[in-house]
Amino acid sequence: MKKLNSLSLIATLLLMIAYNTSNAQCVTPTGLTATVADATSMNLLWAAVDGADDYTINIQEGPDNPVNYDVTITDVAGTSYLAAGLTASTNYKFKVRTNCGGDHSSWSEYFYFTTGFAGGGGSCDAPTGLAALDITATSAALTWDVLDAASKYRIRVEDGSGNPVPFTATLGSVTNTTTITGLNPSSNYKFKVRGRCPSGSGSWSDWFDFSTIAGRLGTNEAGLMVYPNPAQNVVTIQIATNELTTQIQLIDLTGKVVYQNEILAGAATAVELSVNDLAAGIYQVVSVAGNQVQTTKLVVTK
Repeated sequence: MKKLNSLSLIATLLLMIAYNTSNAQCVTPTGLTATVADATSMNLLWAAVDGADDYTINIQEGPDNPVNYDVTITDVAGTSYLAAGLTASTNYKFKVRTNCGGDHSSWSEYFYFTTGFAGGGGSCDAPTGLAALDITATSAALTWDVLDAASKYRIRVEDGSGNPVPFTATLGSVTNTTTITGLNPSSNYKFKVRGRCPSGSGSWSDWFDFSTIAGRLGTNEAGLMVYPNPAQNVVTIQIATNELTTQIQLIDLTGKVVYQNEILAGAATAVELSVNDLAAGIYQVVSVAGNQVQTTKLVVTK
């Protein structure tokens, strides 16, 4: 009986060795990745396995995808597969196993991917034409030129030069304009934009600098206004009312008064100033009317 058990054990070991030897070449695929073909198609890729006859792929819905999706494709020759008929801007995952000599390997780990966005044609270049409009003491309308390829945009807003209050905000928009709020009066900010296209995210634009206007003392209304800001040639300085004669000063960072004028009571509420001869930098604009003093900042660029 012991001899029979020994022979049985040897036979089992030989079978296991033979199985492992035949299965040794059926290695689980690695190097899974995916690239966008278009808004509803993805190129699924993986590293080649020596001795593979072909591969089997399984694709399923990913996180936050509300639609059940479970597709298995067999007999895939080569190490790539074009998965079509997916939903744009949606999360999926796929795994692969190797088929060889009538056997197959274990499944690989899932690779998670997101399909492209359903934008128009054209390249996903960095947006241009950035501008800040309708600036108030605490908000601004940010705008840029339309990207034909983009279906949506990502906007980054940060504190600008000389702003002592750290600020960061990330916004999303499906149009080429959005409004940022929660800013501080008389403060410098900057923003940049990039498009989201069928091919993925585009490059960030250059930063665009802008400044909020001063808040009227004791109220939330706009008081002293300076525009355009930043300025290159001519800037307009505007006060809220002309009931009193208002002294206007422009002061550089060293405290030197580089411009001075006055707006007479009952006269116009704005003056224009040429900044062509001023050095690039940040200036403080001060208005004094009676006992009321208001300040804001002006950025001069060249």
